[in-house]
Order: sequence, then C-alpha cells, then structure tokens
Amino acid sequence: ALVAYCRVDDNDKETTKLRGERFVAPYLQDLLQAWVAGPLAHGSTVVQIRAVQSVTALCHVAGVHFVPYYSHVMPVLLTLAKRQQPSSEEPPEHQMLLQSSAVEAATVLGQS
Repeated sequence: ALVAYCRVDDNDKETTKLRGERFVAPYLQDLLQAWVAGPLAHGSTVVQIRAVQSVTALCHVAGVHFVPYYSHVMPVLLTLAKRQQPSSEEPPEHQMLLQSSAVEAATVLGQS
C-alpha cells in the first residue's frame, strides 16, 4: 500500500512534493527505524525485496527530507546488494532481485 501511495506521478510533481512534505516526512523516521530493525534485517528474501522497494518509494516522495537518514539506510542497502549467499530454501532469482532492488534504492537515495 505504501508503494502505491508514494508512486511518483511525473505529470503532477507538485502533488508528489506536497504528499512528501505533508504526509510522509512526519513519519519517515519511525518508518525507516521499523524497516531497518525489522524486515530489512531479519525478513525472508521476498520480504526484504518488498521492504527495499518501499524504501525506494519513500526516497522518491520524501526527497530532501530523506537526507538525514542517509547514513543509517545506505549501509543496510549496500550490505543487501553485496550479499552473496542465498538461503537454501529460496531460489537464486530472489537473491538477484534483492540485490538489484538494493542497488536501485541506493541510487535513488544517493540522488535525494
């Protein structure tokens, strides 16, 4: 639901900016703390993929409001991007998707 809410509309950047300032920025710290301590650290690969995609969506909408959290989130994303050993219970495609999602999120975070 969060990803759909945060979806950036290139045709209506003003609405996206207002959405980020009014509805995302006040909750950003709590959301990121919950994700970094929860699904990004301890979830299955599929859960981690969804959590990384949520972080990417938050970066898009929050923009400059995300900057204070850069030093907390970027190391987690880089760790996920570098992780080499997939769980024996999950297909290797999930690991590749997690890595590519983490790289995308790191790129978007770097641009914010």
